[in-house]
Amino acid sequence: MDDSLPASTQLEVSLFGPGIGECVVLHLGNGEWGVVDSCRATDSRRPIALEYFDRLGVHAATAVKFVIASHWHADHISGIAELLAACPSARFWCSAAFLRDEYLRLIAGSEEARGSGIAGEELSAVLKVLEPRRQKPELAIGERAVFRRDSASLPAIVETLSPSSAAVQRALSEIAPHLPQLGPIRRVTYDRNPASVAVIASVGDAVALLGADLEVQADVSEGWLAVIDSPTRLRRSARTYKVAHHGSSTADTPAIWSALLADDVTAMVTPYRPSRLPRDSDIGRLCAAAKDRAFLTTPPEQPALPRRDSSVDRTLKESVGSRRALTGQVGHVRVRVDGGRSTVELANGAQRLCRPDPNASASRL
Repeated sequence: MDDSLPASTQLEVSLFGPGIGECVVLHLGNGEWGVVDSCRATDSRRPIALEYFDRLGVHAATAVKFVIASHWHADHISGIAELLAACPSARFWCSAAFLRDEYLRLIAGSEEARGSGIAGEELSAVLKVLEPRRQKPELAIGERAVFRRDSASLPAIVETLSPSSAAVQRALSEIAPHLPQLGPIRRVTYDRNPASVAVIASVGDAVALLGADLEVQADVSEGWLAVIDSPTRLRRSARTYKVAHHGSSTADTPAIWSALLADDVTAMVTPYRPSRLPRDSDIGRLCAAAKDRAFLTTPPEQPALPRRDSSVDRTLKESVGSRRALTGQVGHVRVRVDGGRSTVELANGAQRLCRPDPNASASRL
């Protein structure tokens, strides 16, 4: 994969994932960019989006117009405060369920209530970045414009599709028992996926759907069913799809593919190795739905462990048990769309999901 800039008219969707972690970089045409979620480069530990911008020669301080945290799971927000600090022209967006006063009070209440380590630390760091800018997080909810360019030659819009109002209310009701004034503070166990922020981006005729970790809920007023049934959502079929929740069956329904996606869609997936996602059954389902045009940032299997002296291995096994590597290099799937033509490029171990190609990391597909 080369480091050339996209054409000024191109929509780019770059998906990065090392096995635990996810980041989506969007080119919105005319040299304007956005970022959804964050993970870190394996070697430098910098946010992968910043490393990518440096390689392309993009001046992130002025070119990046928004940073979105789709939800506060550690694999989606690692380094997001550092990323935001490097992008002073960007507005920060987050699910309305998790930056309401109730959640802020919970985060501020105690170290134990900070969400489980990295999530609370990143949220606190984001708020510190925004404070001298005299900004507050923008609250994402269904069908809210994050970015808009009204241009006769190249119009663009980025819109949040979720969470629904019902999902926000349920999240807040489940957060309430953890608030400090209501008794002893307990760790937040609420599953944040129902309040995850799915996004649709449209640049000219090119459309991409970013599924975050949004799942299908039994209640049709929440999750993907609320998105699909909304009478007011942006009704354009996406030809690029960042598959929701690492390809899990809990985040999929045929209605997504029929109502929101084009027949010739290109699907992109990041694995989540601790849960072994996507599973073989998920891969079969995605390959059938995407007609074999599905790509994975890195294999779902565990990467090989670095070699150590046998005596060191024995000592580690006795003290901490068997070891396994959950992350490797940060795989990269890049889709650039200009009019009716899409180009897919793969790097750092990314591969075609359905028919693995040993030469895919250096291929244009």
